[in-house]
Amino acid sequence: MKKLFSLFALCAVALVACNPEDEPFTPDPEFKLTSEANVLFDADGGDGKITFTLHYAAEGQGVTAEADVDWITNVAVSDKVVNYIVKANDSEDVREGKITLKHDIYTLNVNVKQQGKAGNEPGPGPEPGDKYDVEYIANYINGGYYGGEAGSYNYFFSMSKNGQPGDGYVNYDSDYYFFDAYSDIAVGTGSIVLAQGVYEFDANNTGAAGTFGAEYSYYISIDAQGNQDMKAITGGTLTVTNDKIEAVITLEDNTVHHVVYTGSLELGYPQEVISNLTEDYEINIQTGYAVGECYGDYYGVGSNNWMIYLYADAEDPFNGEFILLELLGGSTTSYAGTYTALTDASTAYEGTFLPGEFDGEDLYYSWLTTMTEGEVGSGVLAPMVEGEIIVADDVDKDGNPIVTVQFDCYDDAGNNIFGVFKGISEVYYEEETYMASANQKHAKRKALFNADASKSVKVIR
Repeated sequence: MKKLFSLFALCAVALVACNPEDEPFTPDPEFKLTSEANVLFDADGGDGKITFTLHYAAEGQGVTAEADVDWITNVAVSDKVVNYIVKANDSEDVREGKITLKHDIYTLNVNVKQQGKAGNEPGPGPEPGDKYDVEYIANYINGGYYGGEAGSYNYFFSMSKNGQPGDGYVNYDSDYYFFDAYSDIAVGTGSIVLAQGVYEFDANNTGAAGTFGAEYSYYISIDAQGNQDMKAITGGTLTVTNDKIEAVITLEDNTVHHVVYTGSLELGYPQEVISNLTEDYEINIQTGYAVGECYGDYYGVGSNNWMIYLYADAEDPFNGEFILLELLGGSTTSYAGTYTALTDASTAYEGTFLPGEFDGEDLYYSWLTTMTEGEVGSGVLAPMVEGEIIVADDVDKDGNPIVTVQFDCYDDAGNNIFGVFKGISEVYYEEETYMASANQKHAKRKALFNADASKSVKVIR
């Protein structure tokens, strides 16, 4: 099939051995946060951590960090991490500060907000004399990000003792609290991290920022035989701070539950890591060879399907780094543009790349790998599952078409795949050849565009 690479097998293609003769493409420094830009601490304060990436650093320039308030102390920069301490707030007032990271002329800001001692910021902290019907300590959070429009972004997640084995699945002999939360903070680059803030119960399911909706927020208990007991949440408050989630909620049986989780705010589900990378990986290809094949609206989603094959060396294409991309663009003559990973939260197909997948034998969609004598997967093997790809067309001094591809992606182990590919470009339009057999698409590919995005628990494991 057209978009399928068998691991360790690749058919030979005829290539023209030629190299771009222009100066190597050197990008500007890439300085980005990989943690939240807005953090919330309770009155007790605690330790904080900021993570960032820096690629193509300015010569002789490192990263510095400083806070603009004296209650944020011990600000220290180490390898891609800024550690700091927030002192306890003994006043009743909410206070705000800022930590600024600097590299050369570039700056990144992290806003730090801390609740007052009396809890003037709305939250579920117990008051003297409060009594809860259920005290529950959660060990796991699982969930995903459903996107949204400017000002309101949807996070759907669970808190539990045993965790979820996968999206839409729960374990026997377990109980779960599900929350359909909406924030004014969108997911950034990299992993999905639950946005910090205070969320109030919304019986009308407005999807407004600072709320969690009634429709998909509930408690469910599963016994050892798989029998389910589900109860709706009818009121309450959910507070997410730097390393803690605390909820005080009322269920439809009028019981009040106090649910607390402490730990990382990263969401997701357990999955086998495919990538064999153990650290970030830089692509630096300046004399490559690129083949782009357009298959028209192959998936029937209103976007043109492009298969891109990037070879590291135009003189010796079947050895060295090899990059496979599947893009959804607007043109049938060029795949220039900016592409982000296609997810359940994507609102459009055009301008996306399909994240890499592996079924035990074949590579699908977008991959960084190594080719040895035409065999794929003999060295590096890493799916590109998140991030951004930017493609630009150009010509060299002799008028030959050139393509430049910039990567800022992540594999399924969280390693940053970044850098630049530049090489001679060839483009083909293959719609007539392949659309006739479109009904023979691989089932996995069809499923990608017809996935059930329901937030309900559908299957019990």
